[in-house]
Amino acid sequence: MRPKFRVLFLCTRNSDRSVLAEYFLRSMGGHRFESYSGGEAPKGEVHPLTLKVLRENFKIDAAGAVSKSWHEFSDIHFDFVISVSDDAVERSPVFPGTPVTAHWSIPDPMAFEGSDEENYQRFLQAAFQVKRRVELLNCLPIEKLDHLQREVQTRQIQEHAQHEHDKHPDSQQPIQTPMNSAAPSKDHEIFKRIHNDMVDSFDEELEMEVEDGILPEWQVPETQEEKDAAKVARRQYFRELFRMQG
Repeated sequence: MRPKFRVLFLCTRNSDRSVLAEYFLRSMGGHRFESYSGGEAPKGEVHPLTLKVLRENFKIDAAGAVSKSWHEFSDIHFDFVISVSDDAVERSPVFPGTPVTAHWSIPDPMAFEGSDEENYQRFLQAAFQVKRRVELLNCLPIEKLDHLQREVQTRQIQEHAQHEHDKHPDSQQPIQTPMNSAAPSKDHEIFKRIHNDMVDSFDEELEMEVEDGILPEWQVPETQEEKDAAKVARRQYFRELFRMQG
């Protein structure tokens, strides 16, 4: 059995985006990846909103997360080193071996000061953006790729995720619905119908996404195992949409 791929996520404080990435990858790709995170100037503790968003919106318990320096990993050989903040990519240290390196630019949720609810929404926005990039990484057929292909495709994740976000700016955001709504919203029924179609005709759905430019051909799962894993990930995604719809 092949050892798991080691992935290190970097950001400046190791308090928000890199921790989100670490725990999303643990949750959805723990059978293939070992994920870690670190920062240049760790805060000592993870931001409470990072933990709250993971717990309340994604049912991920990150209570054991600790904000730590990336120098703690200076002797470890990683397969991937990915920065998720613009400051970190400029000052990222060199790690042993020849890890795949990439930069995913995620806006800093702490760069905004507002009400408690506005701050929470900023962290939630960042979480959805990080989660989408991690999903794309988890879908890569890494075992079939050489080092250069891995690096190219890992770096392209930023471009593809940003393209999706620009094309469908609301698709990665929490769905806002009126409080105490007695009946499911119209959007809820649309998502439910899409979800059912996706489960019943998965191959056709993948073909449609490729034709629409949503899913790059290189991300289409090939083996039955990869398709089963993708189905599980999508069911989880739509369950979260349904939960938000109420």
